[in-house]
Amino acid sequence: MQQESGFEQRQLSNTLVVQVLGVISIFVFWYYGIWGLISGIVALMLAKQDLVRYHNDPDKYSFSSYKNLKAGRICAIVGIALSTLVSLLTIALFIAVATGVIGNELRFFQ
Repeated sequence: MQQESGFEQRQLSNTLVVQVLGVISIFVFWYYGIWGLISGIVALMLAKQDLVRYHNDPDKYSFSSYKNLKAGRICAIVGIALSTLVSLLTIALFIAVATGVIGNELRFFQ
């Protein structure tokens, strides 16, 4: 894609990494939530850096890389939300088992 000034627009540097980490955060949220949280937070941090770069000089970068960056950011947010939910449910289940709330019902079936 050529611009009127004669130089080619570049891709944002972390676009692919943000997309991959965002999708990973969605796929691994079920694993106690921690891996989805880690990959989602890293993706958001990298996306923020590239968003600042794009907003400082939008003519330097292609719009398609900006759209891809936003898609990866949305995937990271969804992955973080799902991972947070799974983490809270895991903690609640652990507390319920540790305090005997669930253990009493399980003895009934023995």
